[in-house]
Amino acid sequence: MKNRGARVALLGIFIVMLPFFAFSSRKNKIFVNTKSFGNQTGSSERPFKTIAQAMKEADKDSQIHIANGTYKENIEMKKGVEIFGENKKHVIIESSNKEDSVILMRHKDRINKVTLMGGKYGVKVKGDAKVFITDVIIKNNNKDGIIAEEGDVRNERKVSISKSEIMNNGRTGIFSHKRRLSIMDNNIHDNKSDGIDIEQNSNAWIEGNDVKDNGASGIKVRIDGYSIEVKKNNIRDNNREGVEVEFDGKAGRV
Repeated sequence: MKNRGARVALLGIFIVMLPFFAFSSRKNKIFVNTKSFGNQTGSSERPFKTIAQAMKEADKDSQIHIANGTYKENIEMKKGVEIFGENKKHVIIESSNKEDSVILMRHKDRINKVTLMGGKYGVKVKGDAKVFITDVIIKNNNKDGIIAEEGDVRNERKVSISKSEIMNNGRTGIFSHKRRLSIMDNNIHDNKSDGIDIEQNSNAWIEGNDVKDNGASGIKVRIDGYSIEVKKNNIRDNNREGVEVEFDGKAGRV
């Protein structure tokens, strides 16, 4: 009977503690609406007016949910923060400083369903950051749509770009220094230079993209040191090569 009593007591403790553990694992949701006014707490009922306010309150377990509207800001992501727009065509983040990136991503960040425009770059990814860029529109930036700084090629530091439209940027759609990359199911078109440009010593998987009407090559890769996989892409009507491969004599594979 004593053992049975101990089991019942432990079960009671577990039941009491379970809601706490369930609650502690939830993401901290912060809401933003450009039409907000009055007392702003970041709740769904009293959202912040700017993304910068939400980012200031965010931590690594935060999701920032953005209502439709135009936000004239430059955003520096905190590590581990996720951004979700209500509708990618109607959540527009327009750079307030044309000499800066619209969004700077650090590590374990995620952006979804927003339009990024009017900056030096649409997105700048810091070295060694693992980030996810999904279902966004990146257009009309002065230089590259996305630029990734040199970083580690381990899978734990991968830059993932998927289901996005990257267009009308002043230089390259996606430009990456040495990185591990996954570029899948994007529409990359009408950029002034190459659609995709990847520097040597990178490891990249490029699949299912529509790469067309860019001012130079559709895809340009330097294969020295690592391998580039290019599979099931639609590459057409670019002003130079469909796929341009360069190397300096070091072993590599495309």
